[in-house]
Amino acid sequence: TSLIHQVAWDYSYWDELVESIENRDKQWYEENISTIITSFHLDYTAVYDKSQQKIHDAHSELLQETPKIPDGVFKALKFNPNISFFLPTKTGFLKINGCSVHPTNDPSHITTPTEGYLFVAILLSKSYLKELSIVSGSNVFVSNAVDSSYKKGSYNLVSTKKLKGWDGKTIGYLRFDRKYEVLRLHRNASIQITLFLIIA
Repeated sequence: TSLIHQVAWDYSYWDELVESIENRDKQWYEENISTIITSFHLDYTAVYDKSQQKIHDAHSELLQETPKIPDGVFKALKFNPNISFFLPTKTGFLKINGCSVHPTNDPSHITTPTEGYLFVAILLSKSYLKELSIVSGSNVFVSNAVDSSYKKGSYNLVSTKKLKGWDGKTIGYLRFDRKYEVLRLHRNASIQITLFLIIA
């Protein structure tokens, strides 16, 4: 998901974006912002002006609703030019990166006033989780924060990543569950050795 951080950061210091926030050029947004979704295989993008009014957004076919960016996110961006958080939707969890918008000559996002806000996001969809499963060699799935108790198999190793909202609170879990045959063989061997020692 570091890709969405880079996309949000690189697009958010851009003179043309600053100008488009001022003049509300719908065609420009369709040609330059909506295309972020297909160009980088993402699922949502949105632009807000500095008064936190949404100017433009677009989403992939996978996303069944338009997500609402919490008010607290904009407050956080006043103190830090970048934010990363998860947001629950009807379709699943969204991993969102947001940045304050600045002119091209301010790649640090700190030497000029904020002109607006840009958000990009990727959905933790079934296809995305399947790709993670293949890459990691694990069974990867998400669960809600209320489902924090998880029973793994006797021979499974489970790694858990907390999914945190904009305020730092845990709202879900991403779990990597991998079965290790060597653990089963080790247990069986230990039982056999124990039995041998008992009857020897």
